[in-house]
Amino acid sequence: MPDQPANRKGVPQARHAHLLMSGGARAIDSLLPGTLSELLAAGAHQHQLPHHLVRCRSGWLSRRLAGSQYLISCSRSLVDWVVHRQVLANPKVVLREATDVDALLGDRAKVTGVRVRDRNTGEQHDIEADLVVDATGRGSRIQHWLPALGVPEAREEVVDSGLSYATRIYQAPPARLRTARSSTFSRRTDARSRPDRDDHSAGRRPLAGHPVARGAANAGG
Repeated sequence: MPDQPANRKGVPQARHAHLLMSGGARAIDSLLPGTLSELLAAGAHQHQLPHHLVRCRSGWLSRRLAGSQYLISCSRSLVDWVVHRQVLANPKVVLREATDVDALLGDRAKVTGVRVRDRNTGEQHDIEADLVVDATGRGSRIQHWLPALGVPEAREEVVDSGLSYATRIYQAPPARLRTARSSTFSRRTDARSRPDRDDHSAGRRPLAGHPVARGAANAGG
């Protein structure tokens, strides 16, 4: 793992703008106390909603009222880095770096562990476990591992949301970024009268977790 916030292989969406809403921030902080404080100390921005959000929908500015919710604006790499630090602070957690999973252990009745391989030495060894979680994402080899245990391939379902988005990072004067607010602009289309038209939105927000002060602008639809 990197010793500072950095984009990692296998997380291509990390370069897009990320927002952590208050519900998610509270959930993470309840599991890993101190995470929110560490994010803010590392430069993440906390915006009260809707007071700190400049929102324009179909040409109309939304009223900026006081509220109890908030969002955290920072890079995905900063969130990952802080959460990893918090998790690894638990002495019961062990991280094996430069390690690949080659196979599952067990049979068609139960998975009992994994066979791992050291990328540097090529040495293999088995790790027994009561519970195995495949969190390798879209690069998972689970469809190859299951048949080896005599289990049929898992049924796959694909949901295409039809959503596309793009993000660009801009360098900003540090003094300006410290007081920056998030903004969102959207165009709503009545799907009943114009089914051929999609909704579009764009946003701008300060972005922490980079070596220089930066802001992210993104558009989607």
